[in-house]
Amino acid sequence: MEFVALDAGQFMADGGALFGVVPKALWEKRYKCDENNMCLLSLRCLLVKVDDRVILIETGVGNKLDEKYLNNNGTSSFPNIFTALDEKGISANEITDVVLTHLHWDHVGGATRIDDETGKVVPSFPNAKYWVSKTQWDHAHNANYREKSVYFPDNYYPLLDEGLLEFIESDSFIHPKIQLRHFNGHTPGQLIPFIETSAGTVIYSSDMIPTAMHMPIPWVAAYDSYPVTVYEEKEKLLKEIAGKDYFLFFEHDYYTEMASVKWDRKHPEVNEQLTLVDFQNRMR
Repeated sequence: MEFVALDAGQFMADGGALFGVVPKALWEKRYKCDENNMCLLSLRCLLVKVDDRVILIETGVGNKLDEKYLNNNGTSSFPNIFTALDEKGISANEITDVVLTHLHWDHVGGATRIDDETGKVVPSFPNAKYWVSKTQWDHAHNANYREKSVYFPDNYYPLLDEGLLEFIESDSFIHPKIQLRHFNGHTPGQLIPFIETSAGTVIYSSDMIPTAMHMPIPWVAAYDSYPVTVYEEKEKLLKEIAGKDYFLFFEHDYYTEMASVKWDRKHPEVNEQLTLVDFQNRMR
């Protein structure tokens, strides 16, 4: 098994939105912000090569949105998932599977692209199965007021039209070593990949635990649709993995790629910070 971290860009998020009800006096000691209260976040996708599969987890914002929209949301069109794959020498046609943890624009935008010849929106990875939860799919079409603005049909309807979508209705393995588990606090039906390796299990934490600084149970983002559910899900997960060979891989933490967890007295904390390269060295 081989992992490749893909830099699909960065964006700026308001610290108050990123840390919700946690006072700035607390969170700014843990995560940097600029003079406008904005925090730098990553769009870090993960490629997993195992057996004859090349599995891409998340696709970033892609390249379909105009610069005005991107600037309003604290990001830019470059780099993106396509430039990231090019830099690693990986062709879009090589991808066999794409895991979409959920259908928010910053996670699924690169799942489709504009065809240069026809101008139509087409799947970015034509030979891949795209995995998404049925719960999230249904929710995207009946989104609450908080989430309506983050769903763009062009990001996923072309996948349906081409018959590339694979709907998951319960926790499922898409490979003997890769399980997709459902979590419903950030958005209903978010899929969190658990990847078993010889050095431990990698958990792609997506928006459930967006940064290492979101480890404390009450530290949840204002973006979460159901914060109390996040509290419950996060506590259960972190108790399950604390002190064991489980490693969170952070999609949005600009400063930390991976971390293990310990339970210090009554609270979960970062046990060890490491890079994906560090982790892969342990696998050898």
